[in-house]
Amino acid sequence: MIPRISKGGSARAALAYDYGPGKREEHVNPRTVAGNLPGDWRDQAAVMDGHAKLTRPEVEQHVWRSSLRAAEQDRTLTDAEWGQAAETYIKHMSFDDAPWTATRHGDDHIHLTVSRVRWNGKLTDINQDYARAQGAARTVERDYDLVDASTRYDRARPQVSHGERESAERRGVQPERDQLRERVDAATARSGGTLDGFDRELAEQGVVHKRNQASTGRVSGYSYGLAGHTDQTGEQVWFKGSALGKDYRWATTQDRITHSRSQTDRSDGGPEPLAARSPSQENAPRPADQKGIEMDEQARPVGESGPQQEATSPQQEPRTEGPPDSAAERTRSIMERLRGQEQDRDQGQER
Repeated sequence: MIPRISKGGSARAALAYDYGPGKREEHVNPRTVAGNLPGDWRDQAAVMDGHAKLTRPEVEQHVWRSSLRAAEQDRTLTDAEWGQAAETYIKHMSFDDAPWTATRHGDDHIHLTVSRVRWNGKLTDINQDYARAQGAARTVERDYDLVDASTRYDRARPQVSHGERESAERRGVQPERDQLRERVDAATARSGGTLDGFDRELAEQGVVHKRNQASTGRVSGYSYGLAGHTDQTGEQVWFKGSALGKDYRWATTQDRITHSRSQTDRSDGGPEPLAARSPSQENAPRPADQKGIEMDEQARPVGESGPQQEATSPQQEPRTEGPPDSAAERTRSIMERLRGQEQDRDQGQER
């Protein structure tokens, strides 16, 4: 089970996405499977946003979001099982005393939306939330006999992402990352021990490439792509060698190219070895000559929003009294206070 985390400032925007059609009309029958908020998604969003506004208005990023996605090998969980998994995950994260809801709109994943403002007005602790989310996911996997995602990551051959696989399936092709591994392997083996030979074989394999080369002639890496594989703006999509796997980092690739020299008969005065080439002899495009997107395995596997936002310290005194006992009473209390604020504002404008 793979958790991904993001932060935001609007529960309404988050839940509108969950209950909308999706980017490719992929959302099917969105429904709540767990949580501590009554009503439909609009009511739930109003409570989360309203509660944060009333009690901790200084906290801009008050929404904590996480998706949980089952592995392809896992069975399809029922709504009840996903609901129990969500409750286990939220409790493990120590978010169970804050407003939260879990939405399902597909077979293999759910989205959790949590207000960082607890019912008592204090803030949830999100320190080390990425690491804690991994621990919570392992607990869910054990409870439901699911694949342990922590054992599935292979540094030698990083997994094709869910988005990459979906895109490839829609286009009826093998995922580009897998294609590139096979083609770079073939080009390396047939390179004859030279950069020229490597470049030539890459072209033969249909791989576009760009070389990171200093003015001294020292090569520090390659990026690879497939002709016609572009992003939404029409720019070429690039994969750094390290994004294909540790065996495709430049130091390893260079060793493999050099080793391939021993497999080639060079008695006819064939191409010069790597060390003998000069910058003026190289005709591969430089990084500055081409625009594109670099896809690096260094990107976090968890989280969609980059570095954590620092919020106001949880030690700050909240601006609310103790919460009502039930979810319905909490909702009613929050909505009444919001309406009271609106009435006061309207009266002030009339004056």
